Amino acid sequence: MIPQEIYRRTVEPLTGDSLERYNRITKIMVDEYGYILTETYIDEHGCTVWKLIKNEDTDNNKEMSESYEIGGIPTGQQLLKDTFDWVLPKLPKK
Repeated sequence: MIPQEIYRRTVEPLTGDSLERYNRITKIMVDEYGYILTETYIDEHGCTVWKLIKNEDTDNNKEMSESYEIGGIPTGQQLLKDTFDWVLPKLPKK
């Protein structure tokens, strides 16, 4: 069974041509799998989010047997930690 709602989110702030692959995938989900794009917005971290809802079963999506797992969205603090952890050991010690 395919999910009723899908939220897609970029992993970092992107603009212009960098969003093209995301937009193409969204278009496939709408055109071929019967989803409706209900909302696109920029979240508090500057990442683009797309909200899609299932329109109806179509011949293209009724046999989908993929499973989906929603992962946690990292906090701003976690994003900063992940970004700078690699550099901390290289900084001079006082």
